[in-house]
Amino acid sequence: LLKGVTPNYRLTVETEKSLDALPASAKVEVPHALDVKRETGLVALRAEDELELTVARADELQRVDPAAFAATLADKGVTGISSAFRFLKTEFALEAHVAALQPQIEAVVRNHLRVADDQLNLSGAVDYVIKRAGVFALRLAVPEGFRVESVTGANVLQWSERTDKGARELHVTLKERTLGAYALRVELVKHLKALTKELPVAGVQPLGTQKLSGFVSVSAEPGVAVKTAGFDGLTEIPATALPSANPATSDSSALAFKFLA
Repeated sequence: LLKGVTPNYRLTVETEKSLDALPASAKVEVPHALDVKRETGLVALRAEDELELTVARADELQRVDPAAFAATLADKGVTGISSAFRFLKTEFALEAHVAALQPQIEAVVRNHLRVADDQLNLSGAVDYVIKRAGVFALRLAVPEGFRVESVTGANVLQWSERTDKGARELHVTLKERTLGAYALRVELVKHLKALTKELPVAGVQPLGTQKLSGFVSVSAEPGVAVKTAGFDGLTEIPATALPSANPATSDSSALAFKFLA
């Protein structure tokens, strides 16, 4: 120092350490004052918006309110402190686990199958709610035998089909990170040589969701009649109880179901 200071003095030291590829575990190490009779203090953890930080170990530490730590900072604009601790001994141990923040995706899917004597038309509409972290892509399972005709939604860059462990998947890439409400619609078609007496009903299914619910409806072209042969995991409802955007709502002969999965 240029001159002696008394009775109080604040020194700020900034250090940096690289992390291995995420997810990673990190031992929290802080500077300690030397040549002092006694040292106590506070230590806090804060992560960037795209990271998830959890405490893996905290020995010789007492948890305190993060707001109490923030009140001691010179920069009062610091936010996002997830955990704060007080230490009375310098020999404390603090370890944290750092991982990329995973999005929490909820979806309501509406599958509508239109049956004709020579083909099946399947419309899959998905209403997403994307929380915590945004996504750049969405995945859906698509039924075998159907050809994807179109994929529509805001900021769709491109879409492609892939096979994962024998199952068909539709990958939809978005132009930008998407967060909040998002609607996607997929149109598929399957040509038939002849209409069979019994017809398994399959639809598109959003993948990677933490909460999924939806509706299934079946209607027929003139000259074709449909009735329920059997179902599992579904609750049959009147067609008028379907969401208003469903084309089967006004068809009294349509079959309608809802599900929670």
